[in-house]
Amino acid sequence: MARTTWEQNIGYQAVAWYDGDLRATVETLLEDCRFLREQLDIAGRCMSSGLTRG
Repeated sequence: MARTTWEQNIGYQAVAWYDGDLRATVETLLEDCRFLREQLDIAGRCMSSGLTRG
């Protein structure tokens, strides 16, 4: 994997958003992951019961 500059690396950008606070960065990413998993679960249940038919 090629190295990139600070501005090009999304991981560094995420940490920079929280002024270098790694804990806040990880907590936010985990919360975002939880939310997206919930949304996928809802979408999956809707599709399986036919609620998305037009």
